[in-house]
Amino acid sequence: MIRQILTALPPALLLAAPLHADISMTSTVSGGAMGKSMSGPSTIQIKGLKMRTEATVAGQSTVSILDVEARQMIVLDTKKQVAEVFDMTQLATVQQQIGMNDLQIDFKPTGDKREIAGFSCDGYHTEIRVKVDDPTGQGSQMQVVIGGPVWLAKDAPGKEEFANFYVAAAKAGLFFGNPELAKAQPGREKAMTELQRAMAETGLDCASELNIGFEGEGMMAAIMKKMNVTANSTLQSVSDAPLSDDLFKVPAGWKVKKK
Repeated sequence: MIRQILTALPPALLLAAPLHADISMTSTVSGGAMGKSMSGPSTIQIKGLKMRTEATVAGQSTVSILDVEARQMIVLDTKKQVAEVFDMTQLATVQQQIGMNDLQIDFKPTGDKREIAGFSCDGYHTEIRVKVDDPTGQGSQMQVVIGGPVWLAKDAPGKEEFANFYVAAAKAGLFFGNPELAKAQPGREKAMTELQRAMAETGLDCASELNIGFEGEGMMAAIMKKMNVTANSTLQSVSDAPLSDDLFKVPAGWKVKKK
């Protein structure tokens, strides 16, 4: 079981993680939702307390930049050259209101070992459950359930940098998904954040096969079950080459929309 340390600390302490090398991680991702399957390449780059994520799935390219210190997420539309800048402060408050008592976390080694991208990776069973309110007000009990096997490398380069970033972001109440989705489903994003933090504290994410879904009774639960998602990833390479600061900024000349 992962030791949970999500506490209300002053921002200056939350963001005081030491900075080390820049890290880039490339993976292949696949999955499906609502009967549609998707696959493509993904790149995560971390420089201190900033993270840039790029993914191309089903021909659609997405780019996002999460800045923990500024508490903002930038979503780049590369076709229209438009940057949507989301102030994460209010959303972070909502995330922090979901207490650890609302979460059930099962994270334990399975004894399985695999070599992935040249690294020795240990297998873990993961399952996180978080209670969520019925938005219809009918009082139905629902849970977001995220689980499946993951493989983590404890000695891979970049492990410490990823852990520093994910722990700082989780303590600050931030998340790594789409801000619009987080507004509608804060419980799901909270569960994903805690899972990613637990994984980052243990080792570098080499592979994962996750199911993200809902459980419960009533009409709303039945609707939400149709939105279940599968998400798989496999590490291809890790690099500690220096990253330009420009990768974590809105490109010059782009239109900016503040959200």
